[in-house]
Amino acid sequence: MDTSKLTSTPLHRGAEADLSLATIGPWRVVIKRRVKKEYRNPSLDEQIRHDRTSSEASIIHEARTAGARVPSIVGMDIENNAIIMTHVDGTVARERLDEMRISEGNKSGSCTLGALFTVISQPQT
Repeated sequence: MDTSKLTSTPLHRGAEADLSLATIGPWRVVIKRRVKKEYRNPSLDEQIRHDRTSSEASIIHEARTAGARVPSIVGMDIENNAIIMTHVDGTVARERLDEMRISEGNKSGSCTLGALFTVISQPQT
């Protein structure tokens, strides 16, 4: 599936990938494109991005099969190192952790493993 021709809206920019929102048929999807790293050897960069994209799609699929609340994989764009997955509504764990830190007066930005477990085990609202 070629993602370069899809009309999408930027959603988030991270160190490893850019996320954008698009619509394919009846689905609202997130497109995760792994970004090129100019400091890497070009062939090594391509191999790393390809391997990580394939591995991530496989892990997401396995988690979904096991019953985890994760997106469904709609497709992959190997040429552009992208995963197309269904959009899951709700608050992301990072936002929930930020809310907990603020309510607890924790300005350091760190969290305990227990706090993280509490956040990810609570049902989404």
